[in-house]
Amino acid sequence: MTSPQPGECPIRRFPQDFPSPPDRPLDLADLYTEIQRQGGAARVVLPDANGQPGEEAVLAVGHRAVRTVLNDPAFKRWDANAIEPFPDLTQTDQHGNRDKDLALLTVLDDEDHRAVRELAQTEFTREAVERHRPAVERIVAAAIDDMLAAGPDKADLMEDVGLRVSLNVIGDVLGIPEADRPAFRQWSDELLVSAADAERGQEAQAAMGGYMLGMIEDRRANPRDDLMTHMTERAAATGVSDFAVAGLAFAITVGGWETEAAQIANGTIRLLTNHHPDGSTWWSTLHRRPELVPGAVEENLRTIPSSRRGFCQPRRAIRDVQVGNLLVRKGQLALPGHDPANRDAAVFPDPDLYDPLRGRINHLSFSFGPHNCLGSHLARLESQIAFGELTRRIPDLELAVPVDELTWDADAMVLRPAPGPDGRALPVTWPRKAS
Repeated sequence: MTSPQPGECPIRRFPQDFPSPPDRPLDLADLYTEIQRQGGAARVVLPDANGQPGEEAVLAVGHRAVRTVLNDPAFKRWDANAIEPFPDLTQTDQHGNRDKDLALLTVLDDEDHRAVRELAQTEFTREAVERHRPAVERIVAAAIDDMLAAGPDKADLMEDVGLRVSLNVIGDVLGIPEADRPAFRQWSDELLVSAADAERGQEAQAAMGGYMLGMIEDRRANPRDDLMTHMTERAAATGVSDFAVAGLAFAITVGGWETEAAQIANGTIRLLTNHHPDGSTWWSTLHRRPELVPGAVEENLRTIPSSRRGFCQPRRAIRDVQVGNLLVRKGQLALPGHDPANRDAAVFPDPDLYDPLRGRINHLSFSFGPHNCLGSHLARLESQIAFGELTRRIPDLELAVPVDELTWDADAMVLRPAPGPDGRALPVTWPRKAS
């Protein structure tokens, strides 16, 4: 193990030494703030497959340091795939070799990455996404209608709104039949389990990829006005393989469903438990002032960790690069921590304060650089419509249990409430008739 240089933090274990505060599951370890004060980066050692000390890495948590790792072309994803404790996002071919055609978009670099990403790029511009607004509004309204009709005794906002809305939106965009969407939920849940269940995740990835290949064949014979058809046609024109199209569809589905569902659920917790300067909850404030919804969505994105680890997938340097206060040597790993970077006091004054009045801010929740989130505009649209309608129609919404009694999924990569003793992940209630 490399000895730290004078002035550096001691080498720590990741993620063991960086737990979320037990009484604040939506907050981050205080240690990140200490590292930011010391220059934004620290040396850590990752676990190997047996949980023993493995490869060293540079942990980037300062805002500028994270942007460097995400945007500098010297950092490559392909060379850092399947590094513990992060999952393997590729599959092997018949000879046991890792095949880029069988890899998810997030693990590709440079031209391989651009060629696949461009198959869907035009479908996710701000203008293109706006065309989905009426459909998203209908989906959100139907979900709220059904939750209200079932009554507050059974309401689970994670299940009834978060998961339902996000799955149906991405299902409609891609063209996945409604009858097949429950299978996607099962596959996605299995994929996003902890690294201890890597085999289970690989099986789910293969099953979902096989389904996507079947959709491609169908769209080739029966084209429709959906994203899968458009990607299939563009791939044929540019020479991109069916496997790459399937991998892109896979990434869009997983990235556009579980993460958005978690944002709706966790954002509800934020709005119900934080207060406007006038003393009212931010939830009731948005009911009175719906024009503040976009700012609340941005502050949710900034302050809510997107995963239990708070980090994007690792990168490996192909040359020496200065990252914050540390030099990452050629061949070394770097871990870009977008969630801690969103709490960097050098960029966000009073960073732990939940303040929707900050407006549109320079957070890194959708990553940065070549791998910035393809579906960021769609995610914002979903959240803005969901919170606009929820706060309008149910102004007196409350958590049905105290925050410290919520159950959190300890295994899933996406940070989200999990079903508790009564089977509900985010039980909510309302004291009077809502509309």
